[in-house]
Amino acid sequence: PVSVLNSAPTGPSVLLSPVVATVGTLLTCAATGSTDLDQDTITYLSSWVVNGYINPGSATPAVAGSLVSDADGTPARGGDQVFCRVSAFDGDDGSAPADSAVISLENSPPAGGGAVITPATATEQTVLTCEATDATDPDGQQVIWSYSWAVDGELGPVLGVTPGGGAGVGELDGGFAVGFVGGEDALDASEYSICGIYWK
Repeated sequence: PVSVLNSAPTGPSVLLSPVVATVGTLLTCAATGSTDLDQDTITYLSSWVVNGYINPGSATPAVAGSLVSDADGTPARGGDQVFCRVSAFDGDDGSAPADSAVISLENSPPAGGGAVITPATATEQTVLTCEATDATDPDGQQVIWSYSWAVDGELGPVLGVTPGGGAGVGELDGGFAVGFVGGEDALDASEYSICGIYWK
């Protein structure tokens, strides 16, 4: 008798989406196009790879931040390189693995936290303090606060930056003052939190 050996399926085409992502993005890996000469049912087996580290037993879809970049379990973060690796399996044999395009996770801005202006009442001679605390960064980076004041709606210069929290101090010069705090590197109005409004 002649034994007919199983034929492994052909490798798939692999598409990772979306191509722009942060640690909070749900990533999907789609595999298509494999064929099997024996007409066996094909199952696609996928793994996520971060900075060259294969996440064992990972499935699609997956939130990028749930993946790890090394054997120590370091979570994926902004700047990490991610792709999906897939092989086609017919129940007996698997195809050579095929990889998707590589994407680089973008940085995520800090979130949460709060800011308080003290004292609660003020005059033109009062020195106001704006203190911000408790923000977190999805990428695990240290949060750096940037402080500035707006008087009568006009935003003034940056008074300084304080890693992890702290206080920025400015004088109320008539009208009202609003303290703004930003995260990470730059003063970007879209990432400010209003510290408070105090009338003279």
